[in-house]
This record gives sequence, structure tokens and C-alpha cells, in this order.
Amino acid sequence: MALRSWIVGLVLGLVTAVVVVAIVSRRWVECDIGVNNAANSFTLLLFVAPVVFLVAAPVSGLGYWVIARWSTVAAYIGAVVLAVVVGGVAVWVNYNPGGDYPTPMCANSALGP
Repeated sequence: MALRSWIVGLVLGLVTAVVVVAIVSRRWVECDIGVNNAANSFTLLLFVAPVVFLVAAPVSGLGYWVIARWSTVAAYIGAVVLAVVVGGVAVWVNYNPGGDYPTPMCANSALGP
């Protein structure tokens, strides 16, 4: 069971990091945040992605390991929920790093003005 929790943690950590980088990158381009796409990609790939991976992998793996004592299906669901929560917090933190730059909500945002 310990090996399976490592695998679940690594896979969910990697998937979470990739999804967070894709979402934040798209939002930064849409809101014209940063210098250019190359600089933003460098920041996301070298600073944000490793941090998200290093947080999401152990949290998901540990969540799976703890819940798997009772039910394997519930353990998979719990690990995915924990990875989604970590990813959601990472997107929320990185979406608008300046607080109100250029605006709290972009005018052309899919989330509304």
C-alpha cells in the first residue's frame, strides 16, 4: 500500500502542477500580466510548477495512504480532492500576484468584468 500511495502522490502532483501552470499562464496572457510570454513561462515552469508539485504530491499521497486503510475507492477520491484543493489554492495565489494589477478582475475575463 505504501508504494501505491507514492505512485498516486507523484501522478497527482505532476498532473496538478501541469494544470495549474496551464490555467495561470492562460489567465496571465488574458489579463496582460507580466513582461511577455517567455518571461511568464520561465517563472511558471521554474518557480510555480515545482512548488505546486512539491506540495500536491505529498498531500495527495498522504491522503491516499490514510484513507486507504478503510476503502481504496474512497482513497482515490480523497487524493484527487486534495490535489484539486492544492491546485485551486495555487491558482488563486498566482492568478493576480499584484492584488489589483492591472485590475482585480480582467475586463475580457471569462469570469466576468
